[in-house]
Amino acid sequence: MAYSDDVNKGFTSLFDFLNSPIQNISQRARHGNLPVDVYVTEDGRYVLKADMPGTSKGEINISFNDGVLSIRAAHHSGDEVGDHQYVVHERESGEYERSISFPDVDPSSIDATFDNGTLTVILSRAQERLGRSIEVH
Repeated sequence: MAYSDDVNKGFTSLFDFLNSPIQNISQRARHGNLPVDVYVTEDGRYVLKADMPGTSKGEINISFNDGVLSIRAAHHSGDEVGDHQYVVHERESGEYERSISFPDVDPSSIDATFDNGTLTVILSRAQERLGRSIEVH
């Protein structure tokens, strides 16, 4: 009985993910990932936040095509030490890419800001997808 419960939970989780309006399409990084938080505001807008410390605004490229928001960034740790040897070297350089599906977003409403190493992208839902009241004549 426990096995069938586990199988049912697995299928339920899979179907919940597939039916979600927001889906993680891909996550690729050479030196780590680009973790994001996405939430919905009270007025129905999506807000995506990504911490990108050490990245400059000019290193970030954002596009929205066919319902998919793509974020690409190149991060360079800089601070070359020349002839010196590192004792500890944990600040990596790399390229990051993250794509997330937002099928019900109005592309003309997308706004992005970058402040203190945090990228914030606000996406408004298309009015048709939110529903509306239809008057009968």
